[in-house]
Order: sequence, then C-alpha cells, then structure tokens
Amino acid sequence: MGCCCGSIFFTRFVALTGLLISIAVIVGPAFIFISGAEFPDLMPLMKDIHKMLESEYEEKEMSQKTLIQIRQLLNSVNDNAWIGALVVMILSGCNIFMDILLLVGACCRVRCLFLPWLIFAILEILFLGVPIVIFCSLLGTYLYVEGFLIGSIVCFAAPSTIVFFYLLIWFSVLCGYWNAHKANFNEVDDVSRSCEDQPLISGEHSQGCSAGTSYNLGQYPQYYPPHSAGGGNGGGGGPSAPPQTTPTEKNNPNLYPTLPA
Repeated sequence: MGCCCGSIFFTRFVALTGLLISIAVIVGPAFIFISGAEFPDLMPLMKDIHKMLESEYEEKEMSQKTLIQIRQLLNSVNDNAWIGALVVMILSGCNIFMDILLLVGACCRVRCLFLPWLIFAILEILFLGVPIVIFCSLLGTYLYVEGFLIGSIVCFAAPSTIVFFYLLIWFSVLCGYWNAHKANFNEVDDVSRSCEDQPLISGEHSQGCSAGTSYNLGQYPQYYPPHSAGGGNGGGGGPSAPPQTTPTEKNNPNLYPTLPA
C-alpha cells in the first residue's frame, strides 16, 4: 500500500513540475512573437559557442575546415530558430493539457486520465528524443574525430541523459497508473469488509429497543379504555379485556315489538 501511495504521489509531482516547466518554456517564444524581437535572442548560448570555437581554433586544436563547417551549422540553426520556437510552443501547449489531465487523474485516482500523458510522452520519446540523440551522437563523433573533445562529450552526454531520465519518469508514471487501479480495488475491498463486519442492528441499539419497547394503547380508546392505577385485576400497565355487560334476556318482551291484532 505504501508503494502505491508513493508512486501516485510521485505522479502528482511529475504532473505539477511538467506543468510549470511547460509554462516557463512557452513564455520565451510567446514574448518574441508579441514583441517582434529576433528569434536568435532565444539562444544566448550561441555567442558563447562561437567564442569557444574561436579559442579552440587559435589554440590549433581545431582545423579551419572544421571551424567553418560548425559555424555554418550554427548559422543554419539561427536562421531556422522561428521553426524551432513554433514547434516548442505547440509541444508545450500539448504538454500543459496532458499534465493537467495527469494531475487530476493522480489526485482523483482516475486511471483513464493517465493514458493521454503516457501516450503523448512515449511518442515524444520515439519521434523527437530518439532522432535528436542520433543526430547529436553523429555530431559528437564528428567533433571527436576533428579533435574537439569537450564539444563531443557534451553532444554525446546531454541529449542521451535527458531522454534517459524522461524514459525513467515515463515508467514511474506507468507504475502510478497500475497502482491507482490497485488502490481503487483496495478501497472497495475495505468498504465491503466494513459493511460485512458491521451488524444490521448494533448491540446497544437492540438492547435499548428491548429495554424500552412499549406500546401506546391510549390511541385506541374504543378498544382499550383507560383504567386507574389500582383498579382491576390486571394492574395498570397492560391491556385489559372489554368491560363485562349483562347479556340481554332471551324472553324480554321489549326485545321484539308485538304485532297488531
């Protein structure tokens, strides 16, 4: 039961963290679109990369051909920065919607609300994360061959680490999906067991009913006339028989009227 609660709590944390990250990612491109600034401003690290390449070239750890090719690659990335910003905004908007569904599903333990996030996340890993890892691995191999060791390590390690941790998070949310199902069954079992163990009439209630059971016969005066406390043979508590009356004599001449002669 503790494992179930832990995985569900971690799923809530993942949903909330992903929601905040997606909102933060959308802010930058949205500001560029609204203000009309240049999209290369979204990547301030490009200037530092150019400076690092120049320093490597001056130290003769990189050939001029390699420097030119890397600069061409970076310039093409700058030119197509608006496409990347648009893709990032679309993916972040979808992630916000999926994270909200995941958060509601984790809080209310509704399994079907886990599925959109799980499906969308695995699609991101397969169709976005894997190609980026392959591309960065090829780029890192090229940089290593050209003698740019630091750049090759960064290209190898950074994308692979991000995709690997994202895959671990996906498996953790999948565990929360199954544990939410188990938690629902455990709650149903606990409720059914408590209903089975609880008697229909509790002991105190049954004792109280047996001790205090009485019948109000005063509402039927025509059948049970009131009696005094000391009168009668039956006492004052219980019902009594109807009052005794003298039977009518059979030969009473006033019983049947005489016919005229």
